[in-house]
Amino acid sequence: MEDGELFETADMPFVFDFVYLPYQPYVQLNNWIKSKEWGRAEQYPSPFKAGEPFILEFVAAPNTYNIIA
Repeated sequence: MEDGELFETADMPFVFDFVYLPYQPYVQLNNWIKSKEWGRAEQYPSPFKAGEPFILEFVAAPNTYNIIA
């Protein structure tokens, strides 16, 4: 994979977004491919609790990824 400019010449194979809404926080997973633009977003209830520490690991492989929360 080559370096590039986001949304112009580079792809983002994995996007992790934490959305904090007081009544229903969630995490959203997605990707952005230059030729296809945004992929199908996946949303999950947040595993995080306000004020509590956490460890979040992303493990990348050539064709997939794992999230350990």
